[in-house]
Amino acid sequence: MWNVRDERVDWVARITAIILPYEGEGGVKIPRFRHGTWKRALDESTSFTPVADEMMEHAESMTVERLVDRVESTSFIAALPEGERTKVDDQVRALAAEHPDLSGRETFEFPYVTEVYVYEAV
Repeated sequence: MWNVRDERVDWVARITAIILPYEGEGGVKIPRFRHGTWKRALDESTSFTPVADEMMEHAESMTVERLVDRVESTSFIAALPEGERTKVDDQVRALAAEHPDLSGRETFEFPYVTEVYVYEAV
């Protein structure tokens, strides 16, 4: 099961663009959903067979500061030196101030897609 940002929404894709450069900082390669390695390993295995998959959309109510906190809670962002985290925070705040879907809004919905994959042991 993966709870992922719904990057079909422009401003959400822009959030990803802000944080993505930090994903592999210092040569640390964090296993991420987007890389698909986890799924290839299961699909190529003779020990498991896919049974079902499902996608469900949902949203979380946000303010700009809650969005900043959410971005900071991403492990590789939280691990950044304070100065780098501040740069990320500033970019997120600037996006919220400038993007037409967010600008001037006290609250907004942050869209997610939960993807569930079910495999059965053979």
